[in-house]
Formats: sequence, structure tokens, C-alpha cells
Amino acid sequence: MTSEETTFEKQIDDIYSTIKKILADYNVGTDAIVKEVIFTTDIEKLKAFIPTRKAHFSDKYPSSSWVEVKRLWSKSHLLEVEVVVVLP
Repeated sequence: MTSEETTFEKQIDDIYSTIKKILADYNVGTDAIVKEVIFTTDIEKLKAFIPTRKAHFSDKYPSSSWVEVKRLWSKSHLLEVEVVVVLP
């Protein structure tokens, strides 16, 4: 999942909001996410926005891998989030 928003914080919010909408279609929330991989062009910025990311979860966070890359598919993409979900 990527975002066309213009700032790092807005991209995080947009991506996780979209993920939550998709999960809602399956009647689950972010607790169903068991693993995530975040690809980012700036791992230090991602670390600075940990509270923004965590705001999209309840008290259960998935196993996560964070990978800094030179660039993503589009130069405007600052991060890409891939999730693995377990449905009941």
C-alpha cells in the first residue's frame, strides 16, 4: 500500500486509514495484522513518526520489518506498507 499524499505524516495516515477500510470489509480491525513490512526512503523519518503509526493500532502491534530503500516505484512515495492478515 502506498499513498499519493505529499508529506511523510500524511502518507502514514493515508496508508493505515486505507488498510483499516479494507480490513473493515472483512469485519476485522488492525488486530488481525500479524506481520508488516515497511519500505521507506528515510528510516529516520519513519522512526520520528512512530506515534503517528501507533495511533492506528489498539494496544497490539504486529511483528514488523522496516527496510530503507533508495526509492520506491514513484519518487513521490516515501513509504510502502505490506501487511499479512489472519482472518477468523
